[in-house]
Amino acid sequence: MSTDTKDRIEELEAEVESLRAVRNKLIRALEATKTYAWEWDLESDTVDRYPRFETLFGVEAAELEPIFENFIARVHTDYRDDVVDAFETAIEEGSSYHVCYPLTIADEEIWLEGQGEVELEDGEPVRIVGTTRQIPEPEDA
Repeated sequence: MSTDTKDRIEELEAEVESLRAVRNKLIRALEATKTYAWEWDLESDTVDRYPRFETLFGVEAAELEPIFENFIARVHTDYRDDVVDAFETAIEEGSSYHVCYPLTIADEEIWLEGQGEVELEDGEPVRIVGTTRQIPEPEDA
């Protein structure tokens, strides 16, 4: 193997290690703030969550499948329409959304704030990326 090739491999290995370190710091920061980042593939109806949802809230992610139906079923009925409207409007307009709502997890109600952005391909919504974080119950709730 040439010296140039060996040098390039060492550079790439250092970059990979640096990216791992940044990823680990971001995951720890998300966990510390009871926040998770997620990506919802609208075509396959699958969600990737970082860090894992189970880590933050003690619920198996499989309990939320199918994604949207089980998620909405856990949102308090007084807020359900607002959450559905926020998602539907964002998907229809290819825009962002922001919504706060109580969610029932393991027989406990917690308040969450979600925000995200719809991503388009050829003008069609294909995924939503966003974050959700646990918040104190709003005073006006």
